[in-house]
Amino acid sequence: MAQVLIRNLDDETVARLKSKAERAGLSLEAFLRQLLSEDAPSRADAVAKIEALRKTVKAPEPNEPRAEQIVRDMRQSRGLPTK
Repeated sequence: MAQVLIRNLDDETVARLKSKAERAGLSLEAFLRQLLSEDAPSRADAVAKIEALRKTVKAPEPNEPRAEQIVRDMRQSRGLPTK
């Protein structure tokens, strides 16, 4: 397993993290390991979240403009090049 060393944390930050770890019933090391693991999901977890989100988005109606066209129209209205 890899190790990470973080230098130059101010005392107040460390105190807050220790307090949160204590409230969670964990050592500071275990708390930080859990925190970092949750913030860096595996590829499979990320794909699962994307798929779940995809299911909540409705399909466009046949007559609705595509995103590309909306962006092109906005750029053109501002006098920007469209491509």
